[in-house]
Amino acid sequence: MSSQHLKHPIDGPIKIVGVVLAGGQSRRMGGSDKFLQPVNGSNLLRGVLERFTPQLDTIIISSNSPPAAIHAALDRVPEFQAIPIISDIIPDFAGPLAGVHSAMKWSHDNNRSGATHVISVAADTPFFPLNYVETMVGFAQSQVPASIILAQSHGRYHPIFGLWPIVLHQDLEDALLNGVRKIRAWVNEHPNGSLNFQDEIVNGTQIDPFFNVNEPEDFKRYMELTSVKRYMELTSAQAGQ
Repeated sequence: MSSQHLKHPIDGPIKIVGVVLAGGQSRRMGGSDKFLQPVNGSNLLRGVLERFTPQLDTIIISSNSPPAAIHAALDRVPEFQAIPIISDIIPDFAGPLAGVHSAMKWSHDNNRSGATHVISVAADTPFFPLNYVETMVGFAQSQVPASIILAQSHGRYHPIFGLWPIVLHQDLEDALLNGVRKIRAWVNEHPNGSLNFQDEIVNGTQIDPFFNVNEPEDFKRYMELTSVKRYMELTSAQAGQ
């Protein structure tokens, strides 16, 4: 860790910019953008934004997909059309850390109301907690200043879900330019902590809050959990009790 990048450690309230990381190449889903594929009248990205936008004021999307395709997938929700879309500054698909870096740099350069942190979610993880931002920020306030916080569930890390101090943006850029790609490898060079989240209930089904859609079978399960039929069956069963 280079101390020259930490001359101004965070002191005071944590102010947040949210980023949806949507840069995956979806190799296991036929190479198409899985987060844009239609499902039950919506898509993964729209579902993620519907959970994320109530939790904070400023959100951006980090993606290397064509912005026009993203806007088209969000055309039924006018307020989502205004969400900025940024691409990786570090070239050659350097992975999720490149998306985190671009979001940190965008937040720093645009001076978003004195933002101190970026908080990230994945575009293929549709059931993350509705109190995710509040819980992560509350935990971070009890940690060493400028700590990185990663989410966990069932004792397993979910490093794409993290709270990232913007003061580390140059340090992360240096690491990426030096070939670092694994999130935990970079995180472990800095003060960090982790926070465990409990399962979510989705249409009556208990599920890991960081269930992500990686395989065609995952996509099928996501469709089943979010279907109108499933909702109506659950409502009918509850009415009969």
